[in-house]
Amino acid sequence: MGGWGNTNNAVDAGLQHSPKYNDWALFLLIEGNGGPLTFTPRFEGDQDIQMKFYVPSDGIVALVIYGYDISGTKVEKTYTGAAPGWTATGNGNIIKRMTSIAQIQDHDDYKDGSYIKNVD
Repeated sequence: MGGWGNTNNAVDAGLQHSPKYNDWALFLLIEGNGGPLTFTPRFEGDQDIQMKFYVPSDGIVALVIYGYDISGTKVEKTYTGAAPGWTATGNGNIIKRMTSIAQIQDHDDYKDGSYIKNVD
């Protein structure tokens, strides 16, 4: 998920799956702030994870995540980053969400019914 602020500053946020360990790493990539930020803890595979992306104040984006980490501990964490051009009122922000998940490695087939639960 993510989008663009009113100065066309892009943000990408979400989870990246590790097939080797069957777990998830949270990431936040904000254009102009260097490389992607990945965060701990890692989250168990095979669970429902809830995420909320929002703009708490002008120039700041936030991602809240609820789920279980790899030790089985319930986690609720908020991650924030500076994102010039994003407005708390929403004026000029363009939000995106992508459902191109659950693809077989090295074979993307976007007609196979992959989806994010509760996202149309």
